[in-house]
Amino acid sequence: APRIIANIIKDLAKCSMQEGDADSIPAEHIVECICTLLFSIGYELDNGKSKLGQDAVKQVCGRLLELKNRKKAGSKSPLYSNRINFLIQDVIDARANNWKRKTFKSAAKTKDE
Repeated sequence: APRIIANIIKDLAKCSMQEGDADSIPAEHIVECICTLLFSIGYELDNGKSKLGQDAVKQVCGRLLELKNRKKAGSKSPLYSNRINFLIQDVIDARANNWKRKTFKSAAKTKDE
């Protein structure tokens, strides 16, 4: 199962370095799906017994970071919207924190705080 999932997320992120694929960019909704999938199963792939799963997560996270830092051709604006860029950063941060997501306090601060 990890091999199948690894192949799927690598295909979605267009991680293959075949001729002509290096410049192909996944659509925003695909990147969002990859991030959601990694939040769901990233821990299992990263900490599982399968080296294929670990390598896939490493490769896909590297590709996501590359896409996040890429700019539109002939422009200084980012390739994806801020929402997608922050989602990618959340995946990278969660992986660095052993797949624990950030938690936000629901209580509002008072003016004195």
